[in-house]
Amino acid sequence: MTAALVKGNCAVQVSRRVADLELGLFQSGWDVSRLSGDDPASVAAAASGSIFFEAARSAYIVRGPAPSPSAVASLVESAVDDPDMMVIVAHEGATKKDFKKLVEPLFKKDLVETFNIPGKPWELAAFTASMAVREATRLGTPMGQGLAAALVARSGDDPGAILFEVLKAHTLARISGSPDIQPGHVAGSISAVAELGPAQLEEALASRSAKAILSAARRIGSRSSKDPTMWAVGWLTPSVVKWSAASSTSLGSAAAAAVGINPWVWKNRIEPAARKWGSTGCAEILSVLAGAEAAVRYGAASPWNMLSCGLAEAAAGSSVSSR
Repeated sequence: MTAALVKGNCAVQVSRRVADLELGLFQSGWDVSRLSGDDPASVAAAASGSIFFEAARSAYIVRGPAPSPSAVASLVESAVDDPDMMVIVAHEGATKKDFKKLVEPLFKKDLVETFNIPGKPWELAAFTASMAVREATRLGTPMGQGLAAALVARSGDDPGAILFEVLKAHTLARISGSPDIQPGHVAGSISAVAELGPAQLEEALASRSAKAILSAARRIGSRSSKDPTMWAVGWLTPSVVKWSAASSTSLGSAAAAAVGINPWVWKNRIEPAARKWGSTGCAEILSVLAGAEAAVRYGAASPWNMLSCGLAEAAAGSSVSSR
């Protein structure tokens, strides 16, 4: 019997690894059954043999955000002496104490794979870039670490989005006959949404540069297939609310814990913008955002221009007000 454990809080990587293992089993002639980890009855039935098939080799893939520890342990233990049985357990999310105590010791260390997103925000970009390199290699069109880092810088560090960008670059590489992914493939495939989304406008707004705001708004508007006002309003509002909160408290980074925000993010991303805008400036931004949203709802001729100019005017206004 072989039992493997794939775990971690990076759900997209856990899912990808399990899919690869499942495909390999099918191709090798195994009879594969999928079981829900949060349905102890089905897992227990497999452990008792009541749903075993007559196939020469049977594999069971147990998935779920919270597999039942006792049921999974029973399934793994029931197959210890069966060389024609395979059990793969996929555990997405944080590992609970009872699962770690009852289930993890049953697996050999070299058959446990862990895919966790770094807890420190400043490590996420490097983590996602390394993931992009592995995905490109898996697809058969390798890419360099530097190119992967550039891709993350342009597209953001969301693991799922990066895997999609790598797939598109891989497709262009294959079409062009290239054995690997080159910068031109990345440039030709990168999502316009990722390149010109509200994140770029937020960055410009955080710098309180009217020129940067108008420049970002012009690029977004020229590349958007439809009016991006509501998209931008929905993206910017939560950030500005955080800036306003940071400008109105004397607790500093200690306030981060109270609102459930990583202290590094609070200190390095929220507080700098809060210092530039102050509470009054943040209120002005929120007023502009509300006005732009209302313009969309009332069918104004150009709500995007209204939003862009309103934000630029607020940035070019008087110096930040005190708390």
